[in-house]
Amino acid sequence: MNIEQLPDCALQLIARYLPTVSQQFMAMAMTAPSSSWVKSNQIGQLKFSDAGKVLLSETSSVDVIDFREEYSLHRKLTDDDLGALLVAIDAKNNLKKLFLNMRDQYGGGSADSRGCKAVVGHGLECLRNSIVIEQIDISISNIKEEIVIPILDSIMASEGTSLMHIQIPQSWRGNYSFLQRWDQYLYKTKARCDDCGGRCGKGKHGMGRSPLIGDGLQVKTCYGCLTNSCCHSNSGMWCWNMPEHCSKCDRYYCRNCASVKQCGGCSTSFCDICEGEDVMECSGEDCDDFGGATFCSECQWENIYKCTCCNSVYCDKCSKRTECGEDNCEIVACDECAHDYESRDLVPHECRRCKEAYCNKHLWEYYQHEKNQNSCYMRDCSGCQSLLFPLLEEQNDKLSKEIDELKGRLASM
Repeated sequence: MNIEQLPDCALQLIARYLPTVSQQFMAMAMTAPSSSWVKSNQIGQLKFSDAGKVLLSETSSVDVIDFREEYSLHRKLTDDDLGALLVAIDAKNNLKKLFLNMRDQYGGGSADSRGCKAVVGHGLECLRNSIVIEQIDISISNIKEEIVIPILDSIMASEGTSLMHIQIPQSWRGNYSFLQRWDQYLYKTKARCDDCGGRCGKGKHGMGRSPLIGDGLQVKTCYGCLTNSCCHSNSGMWCWNMPEHCSKCDRYYCRNCASVKQCGGCSTSFCDICEGEDVMECSGEDCDDFGGATFCSECQWENIYKCTCCNSVYCDKCSKRTECGEDNCEIVACDECAHDYESRDLVPHECRRCKEAYCNKHLWEYYQHEKNQNSCYMRDCSGCQSLLFPLLEEQNDKLSKEIDELKGRLASM
């Protein structure tokens, strides 16, 4: 039985299981190879098969192509595949947003290393002179300037164009000629600040000559919602929704789209989309004005620690850490746990003799002192205890001799 012979309800169930882009690729594959779609270009010679139309009936929209969640496609996607997809949906007249990169938590390394690595740019030809495209993220490693920049120039030059945001690869950010053209284009669009209504003037987009302004990034436009913000409002105050930069994904977000925090130990910043497991936040209520400083994996073990007794995270400013002095022991306690060690199974506290901190495993035994206001259970560490053995034996020998001498005197009396 051929898959095309499946009833429509079965195909619809398959489509509901697949992400949007995968649905579209499956519909194309059931119609014709990618090369056939590319050859037909925009003439419309190819139409979706009946099975393909059923698959697409579950697709809510074709105005956004987003590969950020399509991890399985990133290594396999070619320019033919991308071009076929854009032709099949008539991207020139329908597509508003295209994302060829991927979200940070799905990969590692620099931002440009994550995405459709086999795409060099030929597949974007269908977008030439588009007036509906609003946002393009082409920050991937192998995409070629000489192929894609003429396509972007044609979009900027089209009358009635809608393009508002481009995310370019880091390797392109030395191409000041293109950046100046893009900055001038943004100025001509007469973009207004969505916060105060002020004009986002020429050069203030961060795409122009100075790499210190934005290094080829649109510092005044939010990557998520495409709202604009100027430097300050009419009242002279900073605009509330000024986009902030995330060092991990290399994007600018306004406060409505993502919370961008700065590491309390270094200059790294990261949005809540990229945080993942590499970021820890201090549990101290008075840590800073936002209720807890955040630290990245690069420096968190120098500035922040996780208490192995209560699993809370603290920076050294909020709670002094007490670590076991034994080599290779990872037991560490916060202030509260260190002072409440009697109710804990495993917590480091001071040896009564050497005053070094050790966990229960590396202390020798309990010592019960006489009950008074300051009494507590004290312990001697194994090191101190081992040093006491010779002294105790010597003291014992002296006492034994003294007892023998006293017994001899008593016997002679």
